[in-house]
Amino acid sequence: MSSGIDAAITPPENGDKLFVMVTDLYQNNEDVTLLNKKIKETYLNQERKGYAVGIVAIKSEFNGTVYHEVGNTLETFPYTTEGKKPEQFRPFYILFLGPYKDISYYFDKLKRDGGQLLEDSKFIIFSPENLVSKPFSISEAEQPLPQDLKQPHSLNNGKISVEVENNENFQLWEIDRNSTEEFKINYNVVLNPVNYALTLEPNSIDVNFKIKAFDIWEKQFKDQSNNSPAKTALQLNEWKQTDNQLSFVTTLRPDSFPEPGIYLFTVDVVAKSLQEPAWWEEWSVSIENGENDGSKTHNLSDFLKGLKTLTTELMEKNPPVIGHFCYAIQKN
Repeated sequence: MSSGIDAAITPPENGDKLFVMVTDLYQNNEDVTLLNKKIKETYLNQERKGYAVGIVAIKSEFNGTVYHEVGNTLETFPYTTEGKKPEQFRPFYILFLGPYKDISYYFDKLKRDGGQLLEDSKFIIFSPENLVSKPFSISEAEQPLPQDLKQPHSLNNGKISVEVENNENFQLWEIDRNSTEEFKINYNVVLNPVNYALTLEPNSIDVNFKIKAFDIWEKQFKDQSNNSPAKTALQLNEWKQTDNQLSFVTTLRPDSFPEPGIYLFTVDVVAKSLQEPAWWEEWSVSIENGENDGSKTHNLSDFLKGLKTLTTELMEKNPPVIGHFCYAIQKN
């Protein structure tokens, strides 16, 4: 016997299409694999830019028979929620497949108009492109600066002047000519996650740099080669997230600048993986363990982890930018 959920999913034909299915997600391990595979083939892939998968997980009153498979054997057990607490109610799921903007719109509407039924429900959207509403910017460093490092309002080395006014995405640093020890500067920034997105995995955060140095002969900023020592002059690491706050450490290495001058570092902070909410396991039960619990869904965590894997695979191919800013650094 097969649940047939994967067979019910129809791919979008012409134009955008939002597919919605109400299901208990009851299937065996093989069906979980088939369901994730069908979603990958039809909606969550590189060809469907802007598409996403949304899940609304709801616990509701129930009085009846629960069906599930163990191997090829159909097994049943009775289950009633009468006299039970809401967390022991029977789960079912609304599956949304289609454009992210449509799923987000209907999630907002369900949240607003769903009433008591959706009060304790779970809303989640798997989207490789929509993690933040806008990339974060940087603010002033947290601690007093070392004596050899200044944060002026403008830079001027006699060849070029750099000034920035009221630009949160641009920060100026001036390093004393005699400085050799590295500087570590702590930052705490505001992250802008979109509603219903999975939390970022801090260990997966990476940084892409574009580096330019001012050429005094050609009187313009020129790209630095991949072999330039300046590539190691700036490093961002020690990422930690708490709610909507993201902290990190910027390390400056004065000895890595090839020569005195003014350097521009354009920074793109990207994310490549996501965390798994605790409720995935809490709402899931394993068939192999022989547990009959009508308040949980067999192999739910396997299904959701499969969707997360599809999402992170796409993120690794085209990492979404969660932060964008620039450093202008004058090495005297």
